[in-house]
Amino acid sequence: MMARTHIAFAALMMVACSVGILQRMPQVHEVALAGAAGLLPDLDHPKSTFGRIVPYISIPIAKVFGHRGFTHSFLMVALIIWLLLTYREQQNIPVLPLVIGYFSHIIGDLLTPSGVPLLWPIRKKILFEYFQS
Repeated sequence: MMARTHIAFAALMMVACSVGILQRMPQVHEVALAGAAGLLPDLDHPKSTFGRIVPYISIPIAKVFGHRGFTHSFLMVALIIWLLLTYREQQNIPVLPLVIGYFSHIIGDLLTPSGVPLLWPIRKKILFEYFQS
């Protein structure tokens, strides 16, 4: 998926979760934050949107894990949730839009022929083959 597609999909997921699960309309900043968070897993690619902004983070991640590696796994999602919940009180962090945005990126990449290593460090890539015809 391309950056704009990840942003749109993450924003849509934020709206869907807010309306469908939380039974409320999302706030504009939540939708925007989810959209931005939808780009975060691609920090493992130095030419991605965020990779170009923070190459000092992106380049080492790319060298160690490669693209669509650790940052596209359940383990990373769990780590992000843990970090956000740990520091939420001190920093007033909006956890839900960040998690929805991040996870929506992984879901989006599951829809591509390349798939993602959801069970990293097991490197076998998983994809939704149903959508591949």
